[in-house]
Amino acid sequence: MAVPHDHLGGRLVPSRRHAWDDDDRAVYATIGRRLLAARHRAGLTQLALAGYVGLSRGSIANIEAGGQGMGIPLFLSLADALNVDPADLLTGDG
Repeated sequence: MAVPHDHLGGRLVPSRRHAWDDDDRAVYATIGRRLLAARHRAGLTQLALAGYVGLSRGSIANIEAGGQGMGIPLFLSLADALNVDPADLLTGDG
């Protein structure tokens, strides 16, 4: 049975009522790798990016590793701080 999701075609934010499934983990891991690559291209440290978006360095590390989810506002803030199109983080383009 498919796990209900809240946003973006059912893939960005798992519903709080359900545990992550393997698809959720794969999506967050992919987005995390793309955020990591974008951060490196931007020449930012995890600490600097964390400061831009109001998170701890550890949270940035967890997001980049795919171990921490995020809502739409944080996702958009990260894209903005990295000066990348949010769609590129989802599709891998750019």
